[in-house]
Amino acid sequence: MTIDYQLLRDNDQPLDDKQQKKSSSVFIDPFLRLLSSRNSQCAPKGGDSFRSMNLELHRRIVRQYGFVVLGIVTHLVLLTAVFEIYYQSPIVSGMTPHGNSSYAPASRLFLFVADGLRAESFFAPDTNGSCRTPFLRQVLQRPYYLVKMAASGSWGVSHTRMPTESRPGHVAMISGFYEDVSAVTKGWKENPVQFDSVFNESRFTWAWGSPDILPMFAKGASRSHVFTFSYSHRQQDFATNGSVLDSWVFDRVQEFLTNSSADEVLTEQLHQNQVVFFLHLLGIDTVGHGFKPHSAEYLNNIAFLDDRIAKLYKMVESYFSDGRTAYLFTSDHGMTDWGSHGAGDDHETMTPIVAWGAGISQMRSENGQLWNVTKSDRADINQASYGRARRQLIFWSSTVKKRSHFVNLLRSYCCSLHRVDIAPLMAALIGVNFPLNSVGSLPVRYVNASVKQKAMMSCSNFYQVLEQFKMKKSMKRATSFKMFFSEFNKLTSRKLDLLLSQIRSLFQQKRFSIAGKICLDWIPIAIEGVMFYHQYERPFFSSCICCCFLLWQCCVFIFLSNRTQSRETATLPSGCPAWYYALGTVFIVLMWLQSFPLMHYVYSLLPYWLLGIVLTDVGNWRRFLVYVNHFRTVNRLSLLAAGLCLMYLEVMVISFFSRWVLTVGLLMMVLWLMPNAQVTARLKVAWVGLCAVNSLFTFLPAIGTTRSYDLVVSCLDDRRPTPSLVRAGSWVILVASGLIPTFSGTTLIPRLFLIALSLFLPFSLMSVNYEPMFYVAYALLLFVWLCIERELDGQSTPLDMVSLTDCKKVHDQHFTFSQMRRAAFYVFFLLLGFFGTGNLASINSFDPSSFLIFISVFNPFVMAALVLVKVMIPVLLATCALCGLHAVVVCDIEMIYWLIVGISDFLTLHFFFLLRDSGSWLDIGISISHFLMSMVIILIFILKFEEQATHPVHLRWTKDNKDKLKNNDGSRIKNTAKS
Repeated sequence: MTIDYQLLRDNDQPLDDKQQKKSSSVFIDPFLRLLSSRNSQCAPKGGDSFRSMNLELHRRIVRQYGFVVLGIVTHLVLLTAVFEIYYQSPIVSGMTPHGNSSYAPASRLFLFVADGLRAESFFAPDTNGSCRTPFLRQVLQRPYYLVKMAASGSWGVSHTRMPTESRPGHVAMISGFYEDVSAVTKGWKENPVQFDSVFNESRFTWAWGSPDILPMFAKGASRSHVFTFSYSHRQQDFATNGSVLDSWVFDRVQEFLTNSSADEVLTEQLHQNQVVFFLHLLGIDTVGHGFKPHSAEYLNNIAFLDDRIAKLYKMVESYFSDGRTAYLFTSDHGMTDWGSHGAGDDHETMTPIVAWGAGISQMRSENGQLWNVTKSDRADINQASYGRARRQLIFWSSTVKKRSHFVNLLRSYCCSLHRVDIAPLMAALIGVNFPLNSVGSLPVRYVNASVKQKAMMSCSNFYQVLEQFKMKKSMKRATSFKMFFSEFNKLTSRKLDLLLSQIRSLFQQKRFSIAGKICLDWIPIAIEGVMFYHQYERPFFSSCICCCFLLWQCCVFIFLSNRTQSRETATLPSGCPAWYYALGTVFIVLMWLQSFPLMHYVYSLLPYWLLGIVLTDVGNWRRFLVYVNHFRTVNRLSLLAAGLCLMYLEVMVISFFSRWVLTVGLLMMVLWLMPNAQVTARLKVAWVGLCAVNSLFTFLPAIGTTRSYDLVVSCLDDRRPTPSLVRAGSWVILVASGLIPTFSGTTLIPRLFLIALSLFLPFSLMSVNYEPMFYVAYALLLFVWLCIERELDGQSTPLDMVSLTDCKKVHDQHFTFSQMRRAAFYVFFLLLGFFGTGNLASINSFDPSSFLIFISVFNPFVMAALVLVKVMIPVLLATCALCGLHAVVVCDIEMIYWLIVGISDFLTLHFFFLLRDSGSWLDIGISISHFLMSMVIILIFILKFEEQATHPVHLRWTKDNKDKLKNNDGSRIKNTAKS
């Protein structure tokens, strides 16, 4: 590109060496000297005027380059700080294990996990009123074989948290803790942190199932006593019958037990105590993704599991013949009606749990025959969960005509529990130590033991959680000044001593029931204390992050002010005051005394560094105050425009939470254009019509919740797998679509048309609903926007004659509302592309059926890449429109880039205050997604500015330039630099 810099004005005088040195100290002075020395060698000699011009030119380049580096470093540090400070893993190590090995109700445990099974599908009968799980429903007091198991055991609803994925669900179930949000960003095939589990505490564990789940628990085992047997990834095909996977598991378990009699060592290991058998059954989840939960394939797979569990139960009881085997059947997560999981819908968080065998108490009924459920009993098992599950069961039963068996079901006592409570239950049944990082409470109603034994189990459970509390407290006390250290109010050292003394006294008095209840009541308080010390330093670092955002905005103002100021009015930067250096020294000493980690130094000193940059340019702040004082006299129309801009930005923020708010933004765009007389009536009609059409999509259901096969030609309706030829052709089209724009010329209209067409091909292949229609309306709206901006700029060149090589290159242009409008419109179009179809409203809105034409075998990384491609297509289209805008109108594109960065920083600061790490994990995940989206936009455009502004500059000198330099007598000199 060619940039004309008028570096010296008519009355300018060269800067002396002292001024040059002082003015270049804002950023990196060595870079300036290096560039100046290199280019001065290839330029003609012309005295002080040339050297001044040369140094000024390179000073601008280095300043731009330094500011780009400053922006990238600042936002990368902020991005890292948010995840390390807000979403750091609470897992700690080095605690003393606690357990109750003196009494174990069972010698071994069989854990059946039906991946993707939701409670509604398990409890509800078939349409004819018959039961599809006769064996397991024996626990529910029904006249079937499985119902007999229910009569001798307990059942209920297990409630889990977000994210409802396989790895977090199994970790919560087997290790007893919910994963932190940062672990979700590291993938779900391997555990990101080492943790303790029931498998690790057991004597031996044998596991069969998916290769994505089993290795994480074998890897975390401290001893080589966890043995896993997995099938291949190729067998996890969404388009086939998932019962094949479950058959593989049951067949291998039966072969294992049958062949064990020939191995004496193995037989001895099997008959020892504290043994776990884990059967991970992925068939239901696989069928649910491919055929959805209400399909016959999904429901038949549940009946298939029931039949195979019944056969395996008979075999196990015959093999051991000691009556000391406990059985536990549950699921890691549920599934939505459209075949996905990951969010917080009831169908995803509510899963069945059935327990029977040794050590399991018999289910009691509410009619008083076996057990009277009192108010205190309901409070002990979480009144909210109890009522929620009961209302859900009533809803399910009302949808069936023949529901006589549901009458008995509703009279039963539904014992609900949380997912993390399953780990303490399994540990108590086989008499192993509770997992070190477990935060679950022992569901004593599931345990068949004496009052004393239940109290001892509850006490061990409490002591294990208390070990985490003590470890967290000691870690924070060691890195804090004693005079500033603050204890957790609900469980101070004095209160803890009194509590432990009371528990010991109750055991000595043999008041076991009260002692056990006190231990279970204090577990939530101890967990709250763990989180208190885990977040102990958060207020300080949150203040640092907030200051960084505000100071960065000040740096952007200084940079833009320096770009638009002439040398005549520019103010040379001054040094920092003495108190600045003294304050920095005090901060560093205090952090060193508290043994801060290295990254905490970075988070704490980043606002200090940005403050130093701001303090070195006080002159710009004086001009800013003058400008503000002048702004008071501006007419009301300008004030109204500024208020509308702020309102428009707030609409963008709200649109992240409610898609329909995008309609308000489109309405504001229509109202802005209508009074403008520069735009033709034809364009106004097109603008109004396309805004109305695009607004309709924001009121339609998010993609994934509904499907319309009338709009998509697919073989899914016939339950046939995708032909190999079709799948290969889809991949060819996906790759070839990226090459189509390279065959176009530089003319704007054909170029944009080919780009839009090439992006439409993969977008339509990954669509199962109205997305292609939205894409067409979205692309037309962007095209009309370019036409409107062209007319507002007063350009007379026909649009079909505009070339991308004829960009109107204007630099150092002052801030105008037109530039702000163009930047705000672009950001709004990005959000409209993101949320127009609801693709990023929640991770739960993605439909796996969208990618069956590309892949049907479970591969999370390939599917995630396809999701990213589909989501980025509207973004790429809007960015191409922005590049076309540069060719259509006369604008300072660099100024627009920085205004986009400023708008995105405005959004990011909002989402920083809206970040959540408590409550529903759906809210937590959404808050992180919003923060990341706005942060990524910032980084992309800072890098784009680097490409635009930091390209190497080479000086070209014509004969006229040389003659002027030869005849230089101190008169007016102007040089043109071309790069």
